[in-house]
Amino acid sequence: MKNIDTQQLDSAVEQIAVSLKNILNDAINNKDVRMKSLVSIDFNSDNGQSIYGKGLVWTDNDSGKQFIYRGNPDRIWTTESIDLDNDQEYMIAGVPVLSEKTLGSSVRESSLRKVGTLQNLNTQGNMNFDGTVFYNSDTQSLGIGTPSPKGILNIVSYESDFVIDSEDGTTKLGNISYSNLDIVTDNTPRISIGSNGHIVFKSKTTIKSQLGVNVNNVPTDVDLAIGGAFSFNNTKFETNNAVPDNGSYTIGDIVWNSNPKPTGYVGWVCIQTGTPGEWRPFGQIAS
Repeated sequence: MKNIDTQQLDSAVEQIAVSLKNILNDAINNKDVRMKSLVSIDFNSDNGQSIYGKGLVWTDNDSGKQFIYRGNPDRIWTTESIDLDNDQEYMIAGVPVLSEKTLGSSVRESSLRKVGTLQNLNTQGNMNFDGTVFYNSDTQSLGIGTPSPKGILNIVSYESDFVIDSEDGTTKLGNISYSNLDIVTDNTPRISIGSNGHIVFKSKTTIKSQLGVNVNNVPTDVDLAIGGAFSFNNTKFETNNAVPDNGSYTIGDIVWNSNPKPTGYVGWVCIQTGTPGEWRPFGQIAS
């Protein structure tokens, strides 16, 4: 066996160490060096050491960049942002959960506080917008100012309780509180409905059909049907088969004869205000 020159051996080992060091430095400095290895980096707990706090650390003159394992709770932690390449995704169990522009279809719950412009938004279940607008998916009703809508649409304020609803084939619209309802155009009330049901038309009104007052059906051959007395220019008109024997009347009021006969009269006119006033017949009917 040949004698080994220890000085030559030491020199060879030193040259190998320098070469390995240069290779590692080149790899760290991103030079065109390719290193192939069948061995993974293993951070273990040999000799009773904890695996927490172990990982990769890049140190420069200012600070250290860390990618390490932490506990409480267990997770991979880093001091830096993680930047994926184009068209890459974050996955959980092989299912994409986040890409550059898309949340994965498996993402069902969130606590988002602020979003941009939403398009083609589909939702399921109840909704609550800022504690002011509420949608009840069970009753398919929308409440503004109330979490318990009393109809398909219910708008509640301090003074009003407005409802749009459908019941027994009839659509209901209006206040269910003791407040007036105005129908407006140009910010001007055109029709006012009092809480007592009194309706006031406040603008020129045109009725392009027949009109009935206190009647169930309007005859087809008349435009206006009135089921009782009416007043015209402060003069009252009504029908009866004789002069009134009760009630208050004003001079000029007329009672039309509801049972005219030959030699009888068309009606009677009040010539003295009173209760029931003084009356005279007019318009004698020929025999």
